[in-house]
Order: sequence, then C-alpha cells, then structure tokens
Amino acid sequence: MILKKDRVVGAMRGGVDSSVAAGLLLRSGCEVTGVFMYLGCMTSRYDTGLADDKDEKVSHVREAASHLGIELEVLDLQEDMEHIIDYFVDEYRHGRTPNPCVMCNRQLKFGKLMDYAVEQGADYFATGHYAQIQTISDNGKKQLYRGIDKAKDQSYALFDIARDRLDKIILPLGEYTKIQVRELAEQMNLPAVDQGESQEICPG
Repeated sequence: MILKKDRVVGAMRGGVDSSVAAGLLLRSGCEVTGVFMYLGCMTSRYDTGLADDKDEKVSHVREAASHLGIELEVLDLQEDMEHIIDYFVDEYRHGRTPNPCVMCNRQLKFGKLMDYAVEQGADYFATGHYAQIQTISDNGKKQLYRGIDKAKDQSYALFDIARDRLDKIILPLGEYTKIQVRELAEQMNLPAVDQGESQEICPG
C-alpha cells in the first residue's frame, strides 16, 4: 500500500505519460524524485542516422520535472544500451524478430534504473507504463496485469521483469485510459500535453 510521504523515484522521459504518473504520485502525497536514463542516439558501432541531441533531450525532461516541482537525476546508460543494440542486430542477422523493449525494461529500466532508486533509499520505483500490479488474495504475492486501456496496454513489454521486484514497483497509469491521462495532463498544465505518441524503437 502506498502511503503519504513514501519516497518514490519515477522514471521520466519528458512526455505526457511519465509526467502524469509523477503528478499523480505527488497528488497522493508521495515524495517524488525523477530520473532520466539517457541512452544516446548514436553508438560507436551502429549509426542510427540521428544527431546526438543529449542536451535537448535532458532539457526537455528537466522542463517537465521543473513544472512538477521535483528534482531530476540523469543517468547515462549509453554503454549499457550497446548490449541491447547488439542483441537487436544479431537477432535480425539470424532471421529472428527481436524485442529490444522487453530486454531494455528488464536490464535497464527495471534493472539499473530501479537499482539506482533503491540505492537512493526510495520506497518505490514508478514508471508511466499502462499496466497494473495487483496482489493475489490467496498468497499475498504481486502479479502483473493488463492496464484497463486495452488499446494502450503495455504489460506484454514488462512480462520479463523479475517477480520479486513487483513489490517495489508502482504503475500509476494502469487504472487510466490514454484519453483520461491526456485530460490529467491538461489539468496539470504539463508542457508535454501536445506531444505525439512515442514510437518504438526509441533511443530513450
């Protein structure tokens, strides 16, 4: 159960979803800190054709955090992202269809990013995914479920997260539809309210 004054580190990307998730936690009385994992646009071995716009990306996320009145930490995980890209390219070379988001969620977002949150003394780690974590009544364990918005459900991308981590994860948007989240963004007057949807494959 989330309590007022619980310390929560929330993954932020500067967009509507992660910003609204942080805003909802603030409304519930939690002490929220944002964290952004910078994954880069280019790597030493694979050129995506995109310019490295780290300053612009970080500035955009800082704007969202500042609007909410929360501190933001930036973790540079470009080297870790190299391994995800290696996997992605290798799978295609072998005629298989990779799912880099699943691996990134397990190893980076709910791996290194969540580890950072725990190291900072956070009670919980939160993201803006459209999925739910509920307690199973017969044994008290946590289980991952689909979000109520079937068109936006992202539980499929989280299936590989270690189950012993679910006790410390909060997914505030699982009980909302995308339409409701955009309405909340307008109420919060978030700077990202007019942004379009992010698309896979994303550089973070």
